[in-house]
Amino acid sequence: EILGLNKYIKYIPFVLFAITLLGNLQFPLLWNDEAECAMHSKRVLEYGFPKVNDGKNKVYPIRHTDKTLAIDEETDAYIGIGWAMFYYGTIGVKLAEFSDDIYIKTLLLRLPFALLGLLGLWIFYSTFSKLLLTEKEKLLFSFFLFLFLMLHIDFALHLREMRYYALVIFLASISTYLFIENAS
Repeated sequence: EILGLNKYIKYIPFVLFAITLLGNLQFPLLWNDEAECAMHSKRVLEYGFPKVNDGKNKVYPIRHTDKTLAIDEETDAYIGIGWAMFYYGTIGVKLAEFSDDIYIKTLLLRLPFALLGLLGLWIFYSTFSKLLLTEKEKLLFSFFLFLFLMLHIDFALHLREMRYYALVIFLASISTYLFIENAS
């Protein structure tokens, strides 16, 4: 028993993973696909949906000779990918309006996605740790899960991006939780 903290030791790997995930979210500046998500999120705030043309600029990521591919002709909406990340991205776009610093804007655009991804991982961890019997098993599960995630650079990078990856992790963790809760 270390200062009565033994029951909290299993959370240390999650906290360390969260620190590595959230650290320096402002670097580098937005990647190409993140910028697409940010622009479509901005269009959602302006038009209510990811409109391709605003009369002056065009947001259209598909590199194809047919420039009407993935555009709804009637509404000028981009239909090349699902819209959930654009609507969720509006949170970061609104937050980024409070700063003029490009690095702070980048951090604020990514933060909602990174936090949602962390929440999804916490739900995943909590769901499966309930299936374990002893505190030692829970500690080992926590340690190896979050150590693996810290070492999995691709996963950590994707979870930090202003893209759909965090949404997928979150929805998959909710689905897993509901499945396991209803199965028992």
